[in-house]
Amino acid sequence: MKKRTYLSALTVLCAVGAFAGCKPRADGFTKIQHPALSSNVEANEVEWNDGEPFGLAKDVFRNVASLTEMDQDQVCFEIVLSGFDDDSAADLARAGFVLYVDGERYTPKVEQLVTPQASVHRGKKTEWETVDTGRSEAVCVDGTKNSQGQIVQCTKWQENAITETRSYDVPMDYKVVQGSGQACFETKGRVNPAEAEHVLLEITNAKSERTSAFWGVQYKATTRLRWDLLGDVPETIGKQWGGFGGTKVAKGLKPSAGTSDEPEADEAAAAAAEADEEEAEITTVGLKACDDYVKAMVSCSEKMPAAAGKAMRDGARQSAESFKTMAENKATKKSAEAACKQAAQSLKQNPACK
Repeated sequence: MKKRTYLSALTVLCAVGAFAGCKPRADGFTKIQHPALSSNVEANEVEWNDGEPFGLAKDVFRNVASLTEMDQDQVCFEIVLSGFDDDSAADLARAGFVLYVDGERYTPKVEQLVTPQASVHRGKKTEWETVDTGRSEAVCVDGTKNSQGQIVQCTKWQENAITETRSYDVPMDYKVVQGSGQACFETKGRVNPAEAEHVLLEITNAKSERTSAFWGVQYKATTRLRWDLLGDVPETIGKQWGGFGGTKVAKGLKPSAGTSDEPEADEAAAAAAEADEEEAEITTVGLKACDDYVKAMVSCSEKMPAAAGKAMRDGARQSAESFKTMAENKATKKSAEAACKQAAQSLKQNPACK
């Protein structure tokens, strides 16, 4: 029993990097030369949770950290946080940071270098549906059974339709919030560079409502990032060691190129005028559900800033053309109608359209 307890405790210590020789589990990692050997910090970045599932580019939705300082006194990181809808998703003061080095746990002083910036970007949302393939298969539904209740000789067959689940993407606008800052952990000589083989940064940040809904759960996302320190540091190294460097991801952050989530009156008027001119150019699908959806997109575009409204109308035009092609094909006509209905429901949840 004692042996089991020891192994369990060892597993926990390895998980946080608090036991020599263990590599703690991490969601992302990189390798750099040990700062005690190089007297600086090599360029480095560790990324996590990008915007790809939402159809957003990395420069629009990005979470990244860089080790920028490690010496006898402190360990510092520059961090970029991205989220949806709520400014708190990119507010470093609202996030939790813990550093593990050589069996010790540290908490930081946090400085927000770029305040959370909100902008609207066109992305996608993946929908799923079960459709009839038009094929069927014969299934035995009754017959002579053995002692285990299994049919060994069929006396009645039934034709069942074969279905399959398909996915498709519908356009969706996201309010992206991005901010950056610095987290510094005071070690004050407690780190022995000869024993420090890696540093582990743990970030706990409340996922935004949009992200939680996408994954179907609500929880605080805890991310673990690891920097492996390469090279053998001699025990005889002096008291002064390490240095600065890394990659300046926070200070160099520029607000995402998108549209402000607070439209100006003249922009809204221009968007409405442009929508009136372009609405007639949009193709009629010929399916009520799809034509209603396209009209709803155009109507939503009138409530947006000029650039976002234009993007929404372009999306409406593209959607109309795609759904019209599907509607003209008997094999995909029902799928088009179902897709339009689901897309319309999603559009109703878009805060920009209310």
